[in-house]
Amino acid sequence: MLHYFIKTFRYLRELLFGQMVKQLFLSLFLLICAAVSAQDYTIRGFLHDASNGEPISDERVKLLRQDSTPVAVGYTNIAGFFSIPKLDVGAYILKVEKGKYERSFMNVEITPAKKIYDIGYAYEVNGSVYFDTRRYMQDYHYGILSGRKVDELENETRSLNAQDEKRFFADFALWKKANPNDMQIWRSPWGNGNPGWHIECTAMSTKYLGKQFDIHGGGMDLKFPHHEDEIAQSCGSFGCNPARYWMHANMLNVNGQKMSKSFGNYFLPKQILDGSTGLFEKSYSANVVRFFMMQAHYRSNLDFTQEALNAAEKGYERLIEGLKTLDKVPTSTSSFDVDALVASFYKAMNDDFNAPILVSYLFEAVKQINLVNDGSASISEADQAKLRTAMQAFIHDVLGLKAENNQTETRLAPVMDLVLDLRQQARSNKDWTTSDQIRDGLAKAGIVVKDGKDGTSWS
Repeated sequence: MLHYFIKTFRYLRELLFGQMVKQLFLSLFLLICAAVSAQDYTIRGFLHDASNGEPISDERVKLLRQDSTPVAVGYTNIAGFFSIPKLDVGAYILKVEKGKYERSFMNVEITPAKKIYDIGYAYEVNGSVYFDTRRYMQDYHYGILSGRKVDELENETRSLNAQDEKRFFADFALWKKANPNDMQIWRSPWGNGNPGWHIECTAMSTKYLGKQFDIHGGGMDLKFPHHEDEIAQSCGSFGCNPARYWMHANMLNVNGQKMSKSFGNYFLPKQILDGSTGLFEKSYSANVVRFFMMQAHYRSNLDFTQEALNAAEKGYERLIEGLKTLDKVPTSTSSFDVDALVASFYKAMNDDFNAPILVSYLFEAVKQINLVNDGSASISEADQAKLRTAMQAFIHDVLGLKAENNQTETRLAPVMDLVLDLRQQARSNKDWTTSDQIRDGLAKAGIVVKDGKDGTSWS
């Protein structure tokens, strides 16, 4: 039972934590949809150079029309970048086989669109094919995922090209007729063109996961219209919702503000690990970052702040130290209900993957462990083993937290001895400016220097 539980939530943890990290550093669409189809058609919407945000030159557009391999390679490099061992998060991308992949996958794109058209849930206008939302609503509930009502959406509809071709404002494109400026053009039963955004994901999920699969993840901003339209396409072509469960991660902020290059608060994954964000005073370990993110429910907003990261660092250390202390406490009879405590761990995760509640229960366990260690409470040997097994499972396997490697601290010790000797010399010479500079500089790096009657220590 425990093994199955761990396996299930390890998968969910990677799905949701991975989404939060990826959403922080790139759009979820890139990683969920475009990654698989990079070589095919995504370059038609790739209007800015990813390296500097500048518009792609006409010469580069011409080259991309002839060979989209550079874009595919770019996506592959991005996927490799997101496979960060320290964060234990991986982005997976299918290998692109030039030429053969392009032709075969575009057939996969066209197949569901044609099926929807043949069944009667779509119509063709001037070489473009649109999903017929009103016809679909005669048989299915459009808005079943988001709870949105079609008759309330017209005022929110964006002004798009060829909007006047639609029979109804909520209709969306399955296939768009080619324009002269399109980077790549594909053949279809309705003429040359490109697939619509929503049909891309339906085609890919069907090809690789089947008509129906267990979990579909994504950002909260994709729930409507993108995921709603995916459901409509799958029901229209296969008669079923593509996913049994939909899990949407919410947005990420930095210091109370949306992350954006225009706000100057944008940073990459490795920068928070090496301390080069320019927004925070020091670096944070991967375990601290993971613990910080797990303290917010995946459907809640998460705000990166110096104070929150520092608190997460202390909380992570307290949690890991508590687990270590459990091995050392004396045993006798239990003065608290270990079974109820362990059951609370399961209850939290069964409540919509409620990691923050799990963390609070784990800290309750740490509190009891410290009371036992201080002699204010007691635990039996059997309950000690039971609590140890459960806490190891939920801390290491479910939350994915690991004890920090002390190798760095061991190698740092002689360096710190030298630095503290230099600081002591400055103090002896009453060079308080240098002494304070050393102390403050170490503090920014996350190293606390303490002066006491027995000398100076650091942690």
